Amino acid sequence: MYTRALAKGEDEGKLHRLRGGLAPSQKNKDKGGKMRKEGEEVLGILQTIGASIIEGHFVLASGEHTDRYINKDDIYRDPWKASLVGKEIASRFRQEEIDVVVGPAIAGVILAQWVAYHYDVSKWLEHQPRTLAAYAEEKNKKRVFCRGYKKVIPGKNVLIVDDVLASGGTVRGLIKAVKKLGGKIVGVAVIVNRGKITAKSLGVPKLVALVNIPMKSFPKKKCPPCKEGIPINTEFGRGKDLLAK
Repeated sequence: MYTRALAKGEDEGKLHRLRGGLAPSQKNKDKGGKMRKEGEEVLGILQTIGASIIEGHFVLASGEHTDRYINKDDIYRDPWKASLVGKEIASRFRQEEIDVVVGPAIAGVILAQWVAYHYDVSKWLEHQPRTLAAYAEEKNKKRVFCRGYKKVIPGKNVLIVDDVLASGGTVRGLIKAVKKLGGKIVGVAVIVNRGKITAKSLGVPKLVALVNIPMKSFPKKKCPPCKEGIPINTEFGRGKDLLAK
């Protein structure tokens, strides 16, 4: 769990390590030449950006269950950390031409704003007009653009962002919504990829994950926490919605 506030310089310095696209299979040498434990490295990065891994019994947006949940809410409560994450994602797409950054409501609204902002800042002298941010809401189990946002998508280069990629259902919904309006997908970026999702499986030219940390998820009938009688967590994930049905 994230237990202390890091100084701004410390935050930014640690986030530079993300530029290598750290995955659980990778190991980095410290100054003494010793191999760092990859699990500690991943957890350290999650803590740096304000995320944590919680164990228990959770329901994902896909409806599948899991015994580990990535809590990213602290990122959005702290504008400094949200900004750092947005800056890091924007840096991975500086070579692409992006007109609009799209995220899913609700948390994706914040992420899309920061990514669009930092993308513009990085190309301030050469980039006009400014990059816009938009979001798609969920209605009848589909992602749709409302409130005038559908007007900014047609014919534009679109970057899709989300915080956690599990089954890929939310991102695929966004891709479909953008394509339906005639937008061109230049890539997808997420904070954490926990589902081993690839750019090929999404049908996009580029997928960036600041952290790759595979975690298992299960259909309800094959869920170990269900079999053990562990109550569904209603504070995180979609457990509250499931139990309300």
